[in-house]
Amino acid sequence: MKVIQNHSTYEPLAVLPEEQCICPIHGSYPAKVMVLNFLDGKKMRARCPKCVAEEEAAEQAREKKARHQRNILVYQSMNIGRRYWETDFDAFNAYTPQLAKYLGSRKTLRKITRAESWLCLGETAREKRISRFLS
Repeated sequence: MKVIQNHSTYEPLAVLPEEQCICPIHGSYPAKVMVLNFLDGKKMRARCPKCVAEEEAAEQAREKKARHQRNILVYQSMNIGRRYWETDFDAFNAYTPQLAKYLGSRKTLRKITRAESWLCLGETAREKRISRFLS
């Protein structure tokens, strides 16, 4: 273990000028370099930004797929038919002025809350009670 004599001048982290690094997949890229003095001066370089972006996109796709699978389980547990799993307010036919009014309020509510999914409960041709249950 190192003992640091002068604590007031010790810098645990030093940032060096950018270096050109090589990614085996995407080739050359500029990377920030940091020296970690608390780890005996070990140099750390930033990862390839294209690799990072690809990993983030893959993670988002995995999360979206998992969320979709969870939603399907919820729909099935509530005996909601498959044909309604992907429906939305945009495809709803508001054939009366009253339905158009309800549809407008639902669309406004969806924008305000930024909910991903809503479930409308009620009898056919009746006002529906809305429950936000998936997000």
